[in-house]
Amino acid sequence: CSYEEQLEITKSKYNSVIMKLKGEYEGKTKEQQDAYNRLKDELANTKKQYEEFVRQQDEDFEDEMLKVRQQHKRALDESEESVMSLKSQSAIMRRRFDKFK
Repeated sequence: CSYEEQLEITKSKYNSVIMKLKGEYEGKTKEQQDAYNRLKDELANTKKQYEEFVRQQDEDFEDEMLKVRQQHKRALDESEESVMSLKSQSAIMRRRFDKFK
């Protein structure tokens, strides 16, 4: 074999190795890009779920606070009504008692 033939064989082997490595590199790069895209999608989905959870918790908290506030207002109104009723009854009884003096 001549020097030029050996050179061509070496170039051919070199090119086939380069092509093989390039193919492997491109395959791995594609796999990594796909994995990155999957993780990015999962992160976006998780973030969306978290934001919905927080929104729901805030809404539930506001509803609960409104409910508690209404219960306390109702209890306060009932107490004030009882106080007014007792004051009225006390005034009536005082007048009746004063009549008998």
